[in-house]
Amino acid sequence: MKKTILILMFAIPLLAQQRDSDGRGLASTTFANLGTPANGTILYCSDCTAANPTGSGGAGVVVRRENGAWNGSSGGSGVTSIATTSPITGGTITTTGTIACATCVTSASALTSNLPVIGGGGQATSVGTRSGNTTAFVTTTGSLTNGHCADWDASGNLIDAGAACGGTGGGTVVPKTGNYTFLSGDSGNYYTFNGSSLTAQLVASPPTMPWIIAILNLNASNLTIDRNGNNINGAAANLTLAQNQSATCASDTVTGGNYVCALSGSGSGSGTVNTGTAGHLGYYATSTNAISDMGADFTFSTHTLTGGASSILDLSAASVTAGLKIPSAAGAAPTADGFLAVNTTNHTHAWGSNGTTLVGAVAATGTGTATTCTNQVITAVSGIAAPTCTTLTLASAMFANQGTTTQVLHGNGAGNPSFGAIVNGDITTGTIALTKLDSTTAADTVIANFTGGAASPSAVAMPTSGTNGCAGAANALTYNTTTHALGCNTISVTGGGTVVQKTANYTLLSGDTGTYFVFNGASLTATLPASPPTMPWIVVVQNNAITPLTIGRNGNNINAVAQNRTVPPGSVATCASDTVTGSNYTCAINAGFSEAYTLGTVTAGDLACFTASDTVGNCGANPTAILGVFSDASGAIAVGGTTATVALDATQNVTFNDIVCVSSTTNSVGHDNGSTPCTNAQWVGIVQHTASSVSSATVLLRLQ
Repeated sequence: MKKTILILMFAIPLLAQQRDSDGRGLASTTFANLGTPANGTILYCSDCTAANPTGSGGAGVVVRRENGAWNGSSGGSGVTSIATTSPITGGTITTTGTIACATCVTSASALTSNLPVIGGGGQATSVGTRSGNTTAFVTTTGSLTNGHCADWDASGNLIDAGAACGGTGGGTVVPKTGNYTFLSGDSGNYYTFNGSSLTAQLVASPPTMPWIIAILNLNASNLTIDRNGNNINGAAANLTLAQNQSATCASDTVTGGNYVCALSGSGSGSGTVNTGTAGHLGYYATSTNAISDMGADFTFSTHTLTGGASSILDLSAASVTAGLKIPSAAGAAPTADGFLAVNTTNHTHAWGSNGTTLVGAVAATGTGTATTCTNQVITAVSGIAAPTCTTLTLASAMFANQGTTTQVLHGNGAGNPSFGAIVNGDITTGTIALTKLDSTTAADTVIANFTGGAASPSAVAMPTSGTNGCAGAANALTYNTTTHALGCNTISVTGGGTVVQKTANYTLLSGDTGTYFVFNGASLTATLPASPPTMPWIVVVQNNAITPLTIGRNGNNINAVAQNRTVPPGSVATCASDTVTGSNYTCAINAGFSEAYTLGTVTAGDLACFTASDTVGNCGANPTAILGVFSDASGAIAVGGTTATVALDATQNVTFNDIVCVSSTTNSVGHDNGSTPCTNAQWVGIVQHTASSVSSATVLLRLQ
C-alpha cells in the first residue's frame, strides 16, 4: 500500500508536464517580484539561479514555492525518468507510460482500526471482527481434532490436548463415608469424607490435564490421601488431613510430577511459620500454632534424614513388637560400617563391618526362634550363628583340675588360680560370724586360740543379746590380768587425734568423729552428715586455703539457723552433733570466738563490733573497737591476719597495698584510703589485689 502511494506522488510532475505540453506556459516573473505565495506555486523566473533556495543573477529557471522558500531546479529542467522495482512494473518511464502492480492489495473502502484484515480473493481485502478488545493474536501448530480440549505448548502455541476435556462440569459436592478411589471423570467435584480413618486414593494413572478435585475431612480421625504409586508435590509420600482440613489436588502431566496438592485450613486455625534454614525440620516448640526451626540436630536432604552430633532418637516408649522396622530382604548382607538389615531367608540380623557381614545368632532350625541359655554357657556356634547351650558340670571334662576334698581354690593374683591346702591367708582378719564357729562338740576343748604372744588381742567381741552376753553394742568380754577373771567392760573407740588432709570437697561421715581435717583447695565445701550422728560426735576443720571454706549444713540447722557456715582462710571450725536440743549441729569458728553471743544486724562484708552487751552486729559510725569482718550473713567473723571481703563506701578502682580504713561517711563499711595511713584505731586492713569499679575489696585484715 505504501509503494502505491509513492508511485502516485512521483506521477504528479509527469502529469503536469503532460498538461503543460499542450501549449499552456508558466507565468513569468523576475526574482525581485516572486513574492510569498502559498507553498506549491510554480513560476518561471527569468533571472533566478538554479539553486535551492534560488537567488537573482541567474540565466532563468523554473522555481517552486516549497516550505516557505523558492527553490530553482538545476539547468531549468524537471524529472526526466522514473524507475520501478518489484512488485511495481512499467519502468523505466521517460515519456508517457503505464505503471502496474499485479500483487498489490487493494481495498474498496477504508480499513477499520484494530480489526483483522481478511483476504477477499485476488487483490481485494476486507476486515473481520474480534471477540475481545486486544490486538494480540493466537497461533497454532499441529493438527486439531474436533471435540478435543485445547492446550498450550511451551512456545505459547495453541495445540490439541489429545483427548476430550474431563470432568462432570464441576461444582458438585459428593459426600463419602467410606474409602474411595477417584476416577478420571471426577474432575471439578468437591468431596467430603466423614468416617473413621478413611482413605481417599488418587487415580493410578494421572488423568490428562486439566483434572482437579477438592477434598475435605469432616471426621475427628485423620484422612489419608493415598498417592496410589505416584508422587505428590514431587515426593513419594501420602498426605494426611486432620479434622476440618482440606486439600486441592490436580494432575500434573506436563512436568511429570504426577499430582500437586495444596493443603489449607485446620481445626486449630491459622498459624505462624518462623524463619528456618534449608534442610532443617520444623516443629512446634510450644503448645501453640507457631512452627519453628528444629536446628541442626536432624536435617533432611534428598531422601536422607541425618542426625547431628547432639541428636537423640528415643524410641523407648514405642511398641516392642512394631516400634522399629529395619530393611529386610532375602539374603541381605550389608558390608559397609553402620548398616543393618534382616536376612529373611534365615531370619537373622546382619551388620556391615569393614567390608564383611556380621550375622546375629538364631535357633539351630534357622526359624528365627530365640535361643535361651538359662544357667548355661554357649559351647558351640553353628554356621548360621545358632548357639549350643551346655550346663556346666564341675566333675566333667569342662574342668581339667578337680582338686581334692581337703583343698580350696586359691586366687593367684595373676594367671590361673590353683587348688591347695587351707592356710592362714585364706581367713581374713575381720570378724567371723558366730554361726561359723558354733559347730563344736563335747570333745572339743579349744574354740579359738589367742596366745599368739605380745601381739595377742586383749579382748574378744561377745554377743550383745540374751542372758549369756554383755549388754550394749560397745561392750566386750575382757580378761582382767589382776584378778584373772573375765568380765564385761565398755570400750570407747573414736579414732580421735587423726589428722586428715583434704584437697577436694568432702562429706563427713559418722565414723569421722575426733578427726582433725585440714582443707587446702580453692572454694571447697565440707558437708556435714545428712543425719546428725549420735552424740558424742565432733570434728575439727581447718581452712588452709586463701579462699573461704563452706561448712555445708546438708539440710540441717547449724547453731539453730538453717544456713551454711563460712570458715575464713587460716581459720578453724569445731563442729559437733547436737541430738539433744534439736539444733542438729553446733559449730564454733576461730579460737577467740565461741559465738556464745547474740547477733544483731549482720551484713556480709561489713565491719563487726559489739553493738550491745553480748550482742555483735554491724559497726556504727567511726568505730574504735573492731572485732573483724562478717564473712557471711550467719555471723561468722574473719579476724586479723585473715583475708575477707570488705564492703566499701563507694564504687571505685582499688589497687593492691591500698590502705582500707573505717569509713567516716557510711556506717559499718570500709574506705579505700590509698597510701595514706589511717587514724589510730581506724585501721581495717590492706587491699590484696587490684580491681576496677568495685563496691567491695579483698582485704588482709589488720584491725586496730
